[in-house]
Amino acid sequence: KIETYGTAGHFGIEAMYQHHEDVFPKKQCPAPMPPKYLLKDISLSNYYQNSANNLSFDAIQPGSNLVYDFVSSHLNAVKSAIRLGLNLFFPLAFENVQNVIEKQPDTELRLQRDPNAPLTPEGLKEGYTPEEMADVVYSQLILIGFVQNLAPLIFIVGHGSNTVNNPYFATYGCGACSGRPGSANARAFAQMANNSEVRKLVEHKYGLKIPDGTHFVAAFHDTTKDVVKLFETHLIPEKLQKSFVKFKSYLSLALYKNAKERCQFFKRVTYRKIGKDAQKEVIRRSVSLFETRPELGHSNVTFSIVARRNLTFGLNLNRRAFLQSYDPTVDPDGKLLAASLGAVIPVTSGINLDYFFSRVDNMRFGAGSKLPQNIVGNFGVSHGTESDLLFGLPFQMIDQHQALRLLVLVEQKPQIALSAIQSNPLVRQIVYNNWIYYAAICPDTRKFYFFKDGQMILTNLSESSL
Repeated sequence: KIETYGTAGHFGIEAMYQHHEDVFPKKQCPAPMPPKYLLKDISLSNYYQNSANNLSFDAIQPGSNLVYDFVSSHLNAVKSAIRLGLNLFFPLAFENVQNVIEKQPDTELRLQRDPNAPLTPEGLKEGYTPEEMADVVYSQLILIGFVQNLAPLIFIVGHGSNTVNNPYFATYGCGACSGRPGSANARAFAQMANNSEVRKLVEHKYGLKIPDGTHFVAAFHDTTKDVVKLFETHLIPEKLQKSFVKFKSYLSLALYKNAKERCQFFKRVTYRKIGKDAQKEVIRRSVSLFETRPELGHSNVTFSIVARRNLTFGLNLNRRAFLQSYDPTVDPDGKLLAASLGAVIPVTSGINLDYFFSRVDNMRFGAGSKLPQNIVGNFGVSHGTESDLLFGLPFQMIDQHQALRLLVLVEQKPQIALSAIQSNPLVRQIVYNNWIYYAAICPDTRKFYFFKDGQMILTNLSESSL
């Protein structure tokens, strides 16, 4: 049996993240959320250190083999030209078409912090104490209602996108990670949840026991290629290997079906049947230099549903909904709902409004066509020789989008649903100013209530209307 839970892709990690190759750390939590921690990835090899130690001025002193350098540089140029030609005309030549990949990171994510360590110059804590890790793990599990019958294997899957022809990096990444890939957050959460000291603290402080036989695995879903990378699978206990192999087969099938479903939205492939080649098609689109619509992103996003997954089980939501798991039975006062909406509403409404306004008036609020654009300083784009920076989405991402404002539906009693949005000033502002529609379905009566003029108003809809 496999159950799926949805949550914001930062997994409660309110941090900046710095890979060992990065000069500066990057924000890995929702844009309105101030980061409190700094996480660093440390290289497991001494390559960079040895390279730095071996670097000397002898390499460029007179007397070097100039002929060798000349020939070598020209050979590299020829190799680059050949590779460019292959990428242009045979984009899959260098790509692995496998959709489930086991990847062992060549870095170590340093999580643990000395409680007496000083703050960084930016005022961040470098790493977490075990107590802080326990708070993160418990808050995420209770937030999605996953506190009973924990499975032996739990996969923490972040998401992002890798495309060649795409200056719009953030629009294809994880909104809850400020537009960046969520793989670092997934790795951090899995590492926290597998820590024996953290598990003891979770049980002692919150009464939640994570079974000794439960193992968390970090993963990353590339939503353009429909490829999933599984990290540190060598740490999975031997007794869980059979279940792991079976899960990989199910995952591979799900990725293939997802790729096949996505292909029906791509105009270029609608005239021919996409079956076994669906996986190749989506991967080809991600690496093709000619492709201006590699993914279509969140095109046609319309709903954000914060509820138990059985509310929507069996429904075809046509790729239009964000699904945040939430169990009202473990949240009688609505505090968990308020915490969840604090991330869900700013992130999903921001994505929806970005598409909405870019579609309503693409030349004024969007970015026009991708084709004549120039990248400016890695922070904006402009058209040809025009100097104005464009801040919306290009036509190639929104031409199929229907401009509808987001409907956020929560499973909770109407008064609790109302108090949940009132407790957060940013969420209150978004809902009260009608930037989104807000509704609740009562878990007891299954009746619908819509927000209007500061109240939750009963409607004639019923659950069967879904």
